Amino acid sequence: MRGDHERICNEVQLKYKHKMSTLRIRMENDRKRRIKKIEDQKTAKIKEVIAKHDKKYTDIKDYYFEITSTNLDIIKFLKEELSTSKAEEAISQKEHTKNYRANKNVTEPLFRAKAQRVELKKK
Repeated sequence: MRGDHERICNEVQLKYKHKMSTLRIRMENDRKRRIKKIEDQKTAKIKEVIAKHDKKYTDIKDYYFEITSTNLDIIKFLKEELSTSKAEEAISQKEHTKNYRANKNVTEPLFRAKAQRVELKKK
């Protein structure tokens, strides 16, 4: 009878050891599957965040490039306008000098004539 109980006990132990090992294997596989699922989700989220950041970086870069480009165009325009204004000022100054000399040539004889008239009146 003792042998019978030992045999039954050994069979029960073997049976439960086998169940325990299959359960361990199954749970280990389930754990690995869950870990893989979480890692896949993490990888997908990282890719999504990287894509969002790349887009935002590109948008910011385009924005500042546009501002820089616009400012450079404005600077170029203002430099051209300044050089045009300086050229016009030089031409205007030359005309002013020319007109001043012409006016002086016309008014000098007039003043001399007036001075002579005053002298003649005094005589």
